[in-house]
Amino acid sequence: MNNIRRSFFGSTINRIMLAVFSFIILLAGYFIYDIYRKNLKYAEEKVLAQLLAVANSISVAIDPESLINLTHKYPRKDDILTNSQDSVYNRLHRLLAVHCRINALESPIYVLTFNMPSQKFEFLVTSAENPYFRHTFSQVPEVLKEKYDTGGCITDYQTENGRWLSAFAPVKGVEGETIGVVQADHEFNSFLSKARDKLWKNIIIAVAIILVLSFMLFRFMKKSLGREEEIRKILVEKNREIIGQNEEIRAQHEEIIAQNEKISENNLALEKSKKIIEEKNTLLETTNQLLDQRVQERTKALEESMENLDNFLYRSYHDILGPIATLKGLCGLSKMENLDDISLSYFEKMDNSVDNLKQSIRKVNAVYELKNRHFISEDIKLASLIKKITAKQQYLLQIKTVSLHNHVPSGCHVHTDLFFLDLMLSDIIRNILTFSGNHEIEPISFHIKEAGISEVTLRISDPGSREIFLNSYFRIHEKDAISVNHDLYIFHNALKKLKCRIINYDDPRIGQTMEIIIPNLG
Repeated sequence: MNNIRRSFFGSTINRIMLAVFSFIILLAGYFIYDIYRKNLKYAEEKVLAQLLAVANSISVAIDPESLINLTHKYPRKDDILTNSQDSVYNRLHRLLAVHCRINALESPIYVLTFNMPSQKFEFLVTSAENPYFRHTFSQVPEVLKEKYDTGGCITDYQTENGRWLSAFAPVKGVEGETIGVVQADHEFNSFLSKARDKLWKNIIIAVAIILVLSFMLFRFMKKSLGREEEIRKILVEKNREIIGQNEEIRAQHEEIIAQNEKISENNLALEKSKKIIEEKNTLLETTNQLLDQRVQERTKALEESMENLDNFLYRSYHDILGPIATLKGLCGLSKMENLDDISLSYFEKMDNSVDNLKQSIRKVNAVYELKNRHFISEDIKLASLIKKITAKQQYLLQIKTVSLHNHVPSGCHVHTDLFFLDLMLSDIIRNILTFSGNHEIEPISFHIKEAGISEVTLRISDPGSREIFLNSYFRIHEKDAISVNHDLYIFHNALKKLKCRIINYDDPRIGQTMEIIIPNLG
């Protein structure tokens, strides 16, 4: 056995092939494990995102008054034993069951409430066949307690019924208080089993590929290294012959070498130094030429890629607008049919989602226009422009119950680019409405602070913004940075195109205020 081992490892060819194959196996193992870990994380995030979307959609659809009535009407555990016992409970149960079936969830969906006297979470409504009315949730994750008012996701956690992945969303009352949470679950062991099955498939495929490549590589290396070994033996023999000949020449010229030893040494050192310098200069020139050529090639390729990307974005924007308009029209026609309240609410949400999609697509086109559009100056009446922009935000105004007052005089005008100005003001009005709270007394308002020959100062005040959105605009403008947020990016670059300046401050009389100084560029 030892003789066989020494015979195998004594060969240079075998040692090289063993090292190569070992490296291939280790590398394949590393990539399989890395892919498994990343796929596991991605699958977990995907499941949590689906569960959170289900919980959010249900929490919006639940009538908070129904939950309050249930808790008051049935205060004790198991007051409700069947889904059809109470009409309110049955309606909520069917809502949960429909979402559970539509989203193909394997586990029931629950509505939990927090019992203040007992300081415990209780199951109120479920999509399961049998109610768990006011049963206690014993092993409550800390995330559920911490984010009870905001909602969120719960990664791998243990309960008395096993390991789970969960997401929850709060059900808010009329005054914004949290009445309960909608929780959707996915069994972790089932999720982990699917991921491991995929890992074994990857391992089997990788082993098959490695065996095929190893066989081909073994034959190639054995043939190549065998040829190299034969060439090495021939070179060794030739080297021995040359050494013998040199010994004879050295003996014949020993006296001459001794006499000229110092001169030869000096000349040799000088010649070596000169040769090294010439080689390094040649190498440096060649390297510089290659680097310059590569830089030019990559710069040209990058410019072509950017141009192709710009053209693709422009064409994609116009291609997508048609299907979006068709989908919008279909939603409108569907809402005109005799539908039940749930179906009508679904079409209403679909219609709003189409509007959001259309707005997102327009943001992409706005980025393209900001980069490629030429500046065109014209006379613009600010009052008419703000009125037109405000009219487009009626949906947000109705949802937020916010009033928006335009105090800009009808005669106030400015010379600048209409497209960039419309883009900038539309962006800030939409986002101020999004980030603002409900205002019943003080409205969001627009005023002209100063209107001179060279510039016009537009003042925007919002008593309820609480320095959320306007401060974000102010910080990105001061840093002159590009944010990953589309709205901030568009606003920032539109400001640069229009050469505007912004001033942000908190006025104790009118709340958070931003002043936009728009220069006349005519």
